[in-house]
Amino acid sequence: MTVYDVRFRDLAEKLIDNTFGTVATLRRHTSAYDVASGKVTNTTTEEHVKISPPQPYNESRLSGVVQTGQLLTYLAAKTSSRPAVDDEVIFDGKTFTVLNAQLVVSGDQMAAYKVTLVS
Repeated sequence: MTVYDVRFRDLAEKLIDNTFGTVATLRRHTSAYDVASGKVTNTTTEEHVKISPPQPYNESRLSGVVQTGQLLTYLAAKTSSRPAVDDEVIFDGKTFTVLNAQLVVSGDQMAAYKVTLVS
């Protein structure tokens, strides 16, 4: 790890959490199977996070993987945990579903999560 790795992690936190980020709710859905009872328990939890304002993907980035209507947002890895596929992000009164959450790293330091959303 270099001094720059730590700086980029801190920079991501500063830009997303303290400067340009906006408050959103990350809604997580989890399931647990109880072997003894044979029942599945579904749990929903919510946490308030800071995200970069969701933006449409640039036309030049559209491909077979990214399609029209999908949005891009970032979460700082220092202050958030990685969103999972099918988690939901609630922002500005709208609910978006997480399609993908890629880790952005600097050296061996997690800096941010690049999250693809769809409404």
